[in-house]
Amino acid sequence: SIGYKDELGNVIECPKNVGKYYVYYNLAATEENCVASKNYEITCEDMGYEIIPCPIIIKPKNDKKIYDSYELRNNEVEFLEGTALAYELHQIEITTDGSIINVGTVSNNITSVVIKDEALEDVTYNYEIEKRAGELTIDPRPITIILDNFNENNKFIYNGTPFIHNGGYELSNESPYEIVNGEIIEITIGYKNELKEVIECPKNVGKYYVYYDKGLTEDNCIVSRNYDIRCED
Repeated sequence: SIGYKDELGNVIECPKNVGKYYVYYNLAATEENCVASKNYEITCEDMGYEIIPCPIIIKPKNDKKIYDSYELRNNEVEFLEGTALAYELHQIEITTDGSIINVGTVSNNITSVVIKDEALEDVTYNYEIEKRAGELTIDPRPITIILDNFNENNKFIYNGTPFIHNGGYELSNESPYEIVNGEIIEITIGYKNELKEVIECPKNVGKYYVYYDKGLTEDNCIVSRNYDIRCED
């Protein structure tokens, strides 16, 4: 029969955690379990061995959503390159520093890792952990709007002054999303001639188009940057 010792030579239970250990010949247990061994004087040197950390590669799972004005975080673990926890009853928890509210992408880095066993004891030291970054993404919220008409038939009698659109609109019934509750999007509009060339606000006789000016709207209304606004001329 054999027994186990720690690095200091103390007799211990069969070890399972990272460290250096010895296997030794247990004379008393052998003679108790094997009568014939009492006829022998058995000499045996202790055998040293080592349990090294289990390598794992982890990252926070990438996450994304459509803009909704609420913060996005993710502390869910993803294992990479075929690595996994050494024991199925071990549990892993991470904290991360990533957070995003507005449209865009940010890195999500692991700030701490704790691995516990079935008794909720910390066994993190039994692992060699490589941490990689994840990503958090907010995509623009798609909405479809319809510009307000100037009047019933969108026709004017020439009077020598520009006919300026007031920037009014309504959400289309076919819009995939609504505007987030409490937010107001003030759009900027522009003008095109009959050939769809951008022009100044017209005042002379002719046929024209009013269009949603994405660039100026995003310059003048920051909240609009979180939306993918679709609008026909």
